[in-house]
Amino acid sequence: YYTASTPVQRLSSEEQQGRHYLWLRFSLCRNEMLCRSHLMLQCHCSHVDLLRTHRCFFSQIKQFSQNYLPLRLLTRTSSACNEFGFYNGRGSCCSTTAVLRPSLHTPLIQMQCSRRRRTKLVDSILTGVANQHRAALWRWAANLDVMLARHKGVYEELCTRQVDQSIVDIIACDIPRTLTAHQQFGLDGPALPALRRLLHCYVLHSPEVGYAQGLSFLAAMLLLYFPLETEAFWMFVILMEHRKVRQLYENSQTGIVRICAALTHALPPSITAHMASQTVSVEIYAAGWFITLFCNFHCWTTVLVVWDMIWVSRSAPDTLLRLAWVLHCHYRGRILQQKCMNDLISFLHMQLPGEILHVDELRRALRKSRGVMPMLRGVQR
Repeated sequence: YYTASTPVQRLSSEEQQGRHYLWLRFSLCRNEMLCRSHLMLQCHCSHVDLLRTHRCFFSQIKQFSQNYLPLRLLTRTSSACNEFGFYNGRGSCCSTTAVLRPSLHTPLIQMQCSRRRRTKLVDSILTGVANQHRAALWRWAANLDVMLARHKGVYEELCTRQVDQSIVDIIACDIPRTLTAHQQFGLDGPALPALRRLLHCYVLHSPEVGYAQGLSFLAAMLLLYFPLETEAFWMFVILMEHRKVRQLYENSQTGIVRICAALTHALPPSITAHMASQTVSVEIYAAGWFITLFCNFHCWTTVLVVWDMIWVSRSAPDTLLRLAWVLHCHYRGRILQQKCMNDLISFLHMQLPGEILHVDELRRALRKSRGVMPMLRGVQR
């Protein structure tokens, strides 16, 4: 069987390359199906719902083989990449992103914001952050310089230690699926060795968490904005420890189950009733959003807005729940139009992450959702 763990080689024919990516996508869907099955069993879903989920995934695989739909996300249609380093135009909608306002430059970044000022900063970030200022903003929000001063030489020492071979094999299977459309992480990408070392070192640094599916996306995202491995590693540690992302992966990802349950209770009654009538649970599709912090979305604007809010708001679960609630409300009409379970899961799991949501619409919806945050936090508790 040709799986994602098979070494990736450059193929001479475009048709053979497309076939290779097709089987790569099949392996990814298979692993996602197993992950969703595990979550559904934890939520005590019936075996009938589990069987329906499996049939839905197999129908998606059949659709892939007929029309090669996922190839627009995985294969290179052009030799040139955009300003974010992506092929196929991923992130092209980010050209409308506004430049960081002058009031948010050095004076505000250098001062320690109170909670009230930090809330205003979140609102200001929704007006737009220039990509060249994003690393500086994240660096300030994470207080990275203090962390680097406290742990000099720790990352270099971790790089010299050995990792259990079973974990090495798992990481080796996940790395070829991580941001495959980016020039740094595509075929023979120059950042792949750094990504592998960073994940190995985090397993040694936090053995109680270890490695879980989705962490490779988080590490790759940080390497894009922090090319120095030491800085990217400690940003990854801060993200896991201080932004509460670790809660999502501990105890067999029970945090994912909790946030999915909170989202289910917070959704509008019309969406909840429609999904219940189709026997579709939030865990089937939203778990993939949360474990990657929305890095699996095709619209890179959405991903960057989520990450900006996570670093500034200091709570990843709150930000993830807020954005998931906003997306469900924004696409309520199209969700209610899906009249069968297969169509509903296909839309939420495949079509919605591939949508190009205009940056202004997303920010406008996030601003309106600020008033529902107390309700979302209460439901999450």
